[in-house]
Amino acid sequence: MNQDVAIFEKLFNTYYSGLVVYASRFSKDTAVAEDIVSDVFASVWENRSVLYLENTKSYLFSAVRNRSLNYLEQLKVRDDYQEEAMRKGEATGSLTWEYYVEGELREAIDKAIDTLPPQCKRCSRKADSSTKTWTKSPANLTCRPGRWKNISRSP
Repeated sequence: MNQDVAIFEKLFNTYYSGLVVYASRFSKDTAVAEDIVSDVFASVWENRSVLYLENTKSYLFSAVRNRSLNYLEQLKVRDDYQEEAMRKGEATGSLTWEYYVEGELREAIDKAIDTLPPQCKRCSRKADSSTKTWTKSPANLTCRPGRWKNISRSP
């Protein structure tokens, strides 16, 4: 056990800074590089048989490279997910906003129609419910655009 500690300390002191620089080339972030190298050394400590490999240096650099590449892949997946979520969120948000505005507009129109005289209410509701324009409304309702100007509102 004491021999493991001595070998580990020697490897750590010898290669840590070089491995951080190497990992920084991948991550472009020193803090992330330090985390990657620390994870590699933690893995080495957990699997102490690595301490006795002939090419420990090669093993350490390969492990750092692989973890760095895994980090970049995870970063890409996360960024893709966030981009997709933002895109969907914007679409969902705008649709929700449109429904909200449409609902408020519908409510305002209904309140305005309720203030109209009875014949105008019937014309409004009939034209609105059948999605017809005023000029195409049924003749028996006498709903013509020109008549709206001459009708006074009752309070």
